[in-house]
Amino acid sequence: MDSAPLSEIDAKLVQAAALTHLSTGLKIAAHTTTGRAARQELEILRNYKVKSSAWIWVHAQAEPELSAILEIARQGAWISLDGVGEKSFDLHLNLVKALRGEGCLSQLLLSQDSGWYHVGEPGGGEFRPFDWLFTEFVPALRREGLPEPEIRQLLIDNPRRVLTSAIQRA
Repeated sequence: MDSAPLSEIDAKLVQAAALTHLSTGLKIAAHTTTGRAARQELEILRNYKVKSSAWIWVHAQAEPELSAILEIARQGAWISLDGVGEKSFDLHLNLVKALRGEGCLSQLLLSQDSGWYHVGEPGGGEFRPFDWLFTEFVPALRREGLPEPEIRQLLIDNPRRVLTSAIQRA
């Protein structure tokens, strides 16, 4: 395992999240941008006997190495690809196809990270509409050959499953 970049306080937060999960069954959503940090977080969860499926790697698309994303997905963790939009279209489309090809579609979440207000920028900055995922990205997934049951899985079934609370002990 690479030396992971989690600070001492970040590691304590993951430990607290593990304890909270074991008490409540709530999923752990971590804004983690590197595979190295993701590996360390999952190791902490294993030490607390929490299954990887209780953990969501938010912003996984920020990891430049596809192999790291696939490694974490194969461990059973949720992979959340956030910021789906016009500027990241190819990246997100390729990641969905890669995860699908590895049989990891059942652990995949999609998000736009839309809206936003940037203090100090004229008009609050560039507003990103809330419908792009549905008006542009889902039709692209269909053109790439994803059948309706897989589209439903991404948009309805996976979010329902990830938001269902249940303690997941390893």
